[in-house]
Order: sequence, then structure tokens, then C-alpha cells
Amino acid sequence: MGDIGLWRRLACECGGPAALVGQLRRRVLAASVACLRTGPPHWPAGLCDIGLRRQSCYDADIYISAIIERANMNVQTVKIGFIGFGNMASAMADGWIASGAIRPDQLVACAGRFDALQQRCAARGMVALPDAGAVVRAADVVVIAVKPHMIASVLAPIADDLQDKVILSVAAGWDCASYEELIGGTRHLSTVPNTPVAINEGVIACEKTSTLTADDHELLFALLRLLGEPVEVETRLLSVAGTVGGCAPAFVAMVIEALGDAAVKHGIPRAVAYQIVSQMMVGTAKLQLATGQHPGAMKDAVCSPGGTTIRGVAELERCGMRSAFISAIDAIEG
Repeated sequence: MGDIGLWRRLACECGGPAALVGQLRRRVLAASVACLRTGPPHWPAGLCDIGLRRQSCYDADIYISAIIERANMNVQTVKIGFIGFGNMASAMADGWIASGAIRPDQLVACAGRFDALQQRCAARGMVALPDAGAVVRAADVVVIAVKPHMIASVLAPIADDLQDKVILSVAAGWDCASYEELIGGTRHLSTVPNTPVAINEGVIACEKTSTLTADDHELLFALLRLLGEPVEVETRLLSVAGTVGGCAPAFVAMVIEALGDAAVKHGIPRAVAYQIVSQMMVGTAKLQLATGQHPGAMKDAVCSPGGTTIRGVAELERCGMRSAFISAIDAIEG
């Protein structure tokens, strides 16, 4: 059982949260300040491993408030803060709001251009904050969404404040080991989402290795499932999984555009052409997901011997469509 589950169980056994608070307060106040200052190994039993950050002096009410806040944290109450609010962060915010499970007032953000940030947040009902420190203080879950080369300079000044937060990274190239070097001891998960999270149809590549507790993992994956399909992969595969899921929407958009152009060439109005092509792609993808069929078998099912479709397939092969997609991924991965 994770730490939040433990505190919930204790609350039930004590006759409710109020009774648990009373017992915790008595136990903490009974402990000597000297012992508390030495850190978790000497805290009273039951107060270890709850992710509380050490301070120069300890206050029982601060402990208890943190415990109860974490025990009560769930999708409906969690505060999510974005450090960086570019296209991906905006897509995630839109997806969470569109899900109906997250209210706009649960979301806060900071970004380099505060005037533009205020407009983008106001349009969504979110709160714009002036800097990363303010976001960390306001949030339970902190989403790292700045450009990868900026992460070290942005997080280093607030490393101490991140110790009791749950950190969700959406920056390419930053895995668990990278964050441990920079902000070791924090609870973090590295992911690479894609832009369809904006309509709750995204795929989010998630590194299997993380420093999350069981309850952190449960909370983050509940949040990610609101955005689409989280898929866990080994660290060595996180980059390519993020590339295929995160970059390929651009390739798919090019396919939609190209097939749309072909339809327009043969007389179909452009808006209708895009509607036909996009729905065809949605339907084909849903069919594969629903049946688990190999894509080759799905292709063969449409290709009649000597028919029109196989002639089109042969032309795509002649033009190197398959190798072009593979080469595109190779170019990104280096």
C-alpha cells in the first residue's frame, strides 16, 4: 500500500480524519525537536517516507497539513502547475479541461512572456503566475514543459521547493537519470506526449523507471489517461517512442494534406476532401486498435486481385513511401 493509502486507512481506523489529526498532533508534539531536526530516521513511527521536505525547524501542524493534503489529493482536487506554457503544455491543459474531470481553476502556469501567458490562461480560465517558484508553491503536480536546453537553469533555483511535489516532465531527452543528477531525491516521471492530447486522443510515452511512489504513479496515470493512452516503455526506448508518437502527427498531417490534394485534383472540394481523408484515417486506426489486426492484413483485405487498390499500393511502394517513413524516424533519432 502506498503512503496516501496508509493515511486513508489510518484515518478510518481512528474514527475519521479529525481523530487522526488529533493523534498525529499529540505524537508529533510529544517528540523532541532535537530528534525531529535530525531527519526521517528519528521521526516518530508512521512519519517516515511521506515525502516531507526537511526544514530548519519542524512544526507539527505543517506535518499534519501536508499529510492530510496528500491523503486527500485526487484528480478532482489536485493542483497542476505548468512551468512553460507552449504548444504541448497548452494541449495538455486543453485536454484536461475538455475531459470535464479537471476544472480550469486547478491549473496554473508560468512562461517567459507574461503578457502573452495572461491572455492564453484567461482564455482557458486558468491562473497565470509570474515565475516558476510561484507555480511550484501553488501546485501539487508540476509539469516541466520548457525547452530541454532550459531545464537545468530553470529548475536549479527551485530544486529545494520541488522536494515535496510530484513532477511530470514532458521534455524530450530528459529521462529519470537526467533528473536525478539535477534534482535528486524528488519524485518525477519522464514522458513524451503528442498534440492530440488536446482532444483526449493522445498517446503519452512514459518511462518505466521513475522515482514516484505507488500513490504518485496512480495519480499521474489517472491524469494521463484523461489525455489519451499512456504507454510505459524502457528508458532506452523512450526517445524513439516519443519520436514515433510525438513527431509522427506531423507526418500524418502531411499524408492527410497529400491525399486531400489528390482528391481536389479529381474534383472534390478541399473541405470535403479533408473530411473524407481524416475520417478514413480515424476509422482505420480505430479498426486496428479494436481488432489488433496486423496492418499488412488490413491492407490485404482491401486489395482485390487485379483491382484498383493494389495498383495504388504498388505505386506507393515504387515511390518509396515505406522507406521514407523509416528514414524520417532515423533522421530524428540520429
